[in-house]
Parts: sequence; C-alpha cells; structure tokens
Amino acid sequence: MSRNVEVSGRSALRYTYVVSWCLRLIVTATLLASACCRVAPPPFKSSSLAPKWSLSDVVKPRGVFLVLHGLNQDPRSLDQLSHELTLLGFHAFRPVLTGHLEKTAESFPPEYWLSDVKNGLQTIQKRYPDLPISILGYSLGGALATLAASETDPSHRPDSMVLIAPAISLRWPLDLITYLDLTPRSTLGSPSWAPEAYRRFATTPLFWYANTLDLYEQVETSPSIAELRSVPTLVILNPKDELVSPGGVRDWIATRQLQPAWGVQEINPKPSERTIPEHLMVDEHSLGATEWRTLLSDIRSFLETSEEKRNVLNRAAKAH
Repeated sequence: MSRNVEVSGRSALRYTYVVSWCLRLIVTATLLASACCRVAPPPFKSSSLAPKWSLSDVVKPRGVFLVLHGLNQDPRSLDQLSHELTLLGFHAFRPVLTGHLEKTAESFPPEYWLSDVKNGLQTIQKRYPDLPISILGYSLGGALATLAASETDPSHRPDSMVLIAPAISLRWPLDLITYLDLTPRSTLGSPSWAPEAYRRFATTPLFWYANTLDLYEQVETSPSIAELRSVPTLVILNPKDELVSPGGVRDWIATRQLQPAWGVQEINPKPSERTIPEHLMVDEHSLGATEWRTLLSDIRSFLETSEEKRNVLNRAAKAH
C-alpha cells in the first residue's frame, strides 16, 4: 500500500511540474510573439522622461490629478491624457515608478511602487493643499491606485479615481499563475510584450512580474478596499482586453460592494495599426480618433458628477 501511495505521490509531483513548465512556456511564447510587434512612434517620445507637472491655464483649477503609468510602460505615453485633464481645468502630476527611469541592478519589493504613489499624493497635497486630489491609473497604475488609496490616511485619500484597464482581475491563465507562483524573482529580463513605441525597456525584469502578481493578490485579499466605497471611481474597460477580465472586474466590484461609488464604462479601441494590443488604451494613437473622443467624453461626464456623488455617499455614510 505504501509503495502505491509513494508512486502516486511522485506521479502527482511530476504532473504539477510538467503543468507549471507548460504554463511558463505559454507565457514566454506570448511575450516573444508580442515582442515582434512594431508600432510607429507617437509624438510623446520627444518629451522629458522625468516626473512631469502639466498645469491648467484656468484661473481657478478644479483639482489635481496623480497620473500613474503601467508596468514597463514609457511614462510619457500618458502625457496626452495629462494634457486633456488640464483642458478640463485640472493640474496633473505624472511621476515615474521606481525602476522605470533607469533599470536597477538589484530587485526591490512591490512596496516601493506603493510608496511612489503615496509620495505622489503627498507631493500634490503640499503644493496644492486647498485643491481636491484625484488619481488616474492605467493597468498596473490602476492596481496601485486602488491599493494606495485604500491604505492611505483618510486625510490624504483621493476624492475620485479614473482607472483604465486596471490590473485588478486578470484573464486565465494569468490568473492561474498568481496561485502557482511561477514567476521567478530575478533581475533577468524577458522580452516585453508591449509595442516598442510604448514600452520603457525592451525586456521586463522577471521580478517586476512577481511584484505585479504580489500586488494583484493584495488587491484580492485586502480588507481595506472597503474604504473606497466613498470614493467615486470610473473604471474603463475593453471587452477584448487580452490581460484584464472585464467580467472579473465587474464581479470584483460587486463582491466588495463598491457600488454606487464605482461605475464601469466599456470602449472598443479602433487603432489604425493592427499590431497595437487591445490592452493598450492610453492615447489617440492607441485608441483611434473615435474611441479617444469617447474616452475623453466618459471622463468629462464622470468628473462633472463625481463631486456631487461623493457628497451623497458621505451623507449616506454619516447616516449609518
């Protein structure tokens, strides 16, 4: 009997080993295939890579946005969105997440990125103490915004958020990988899946993926997410997104009872170049002119109603 059990145990271990390596190969093949894509460089490449302030010309600004980029994304690719926010009467501050200015020789934990977000909020509050603060986060930036806002002291918590394709619910098999812990924590890099024009580096350090999955698990399990029920939030999704699961995001919001503060809008990018992935939704070049206008219209409508919605939510919270 013990011999049979031992054989069965070895078979199970071999099966798990084979499955884990198959998943590694699938992910690697996807990254390599995507790395072959080339997209014509958009105009943001000429601007500075350093953290950037974009200031509105209005006499009385409506508030300040902290604008957060994604994993191994060129931060400058969000500058067109920052500019549009200034036209709506908001200042915008776009930091550069740790490791994205220059590659670091040593690994660092995901808490470094969370600190970047919290420091950005404090930077804004010190410069504009009397203006409301909001966050716009794309992909990893959306997950970071969600965690940082929920963990931040209430006096530093943002008044509203706009999350574009936030990494808070992933498609299979990426979601499965989070449970199998298949991503090594190494400074070695794998080819970036992102188009050359939008990525920061040609390769992404493996520990960056591990950090992202750590943050993903924190978003899944953190009890502090409930603190965001009073923060009006617009989530913008693409039904065809290769990485983020739209249905999963909706379930995530419902499970945590974040409605009515959180609302979802869907857009369907129609870029002129087919090599641009569905997950990329950051500027007119990646969305196409029509969907870019739709995105801006959704954000404008949300910002016009978010202040009123926040007042209603606060009154309801006080009543309880």
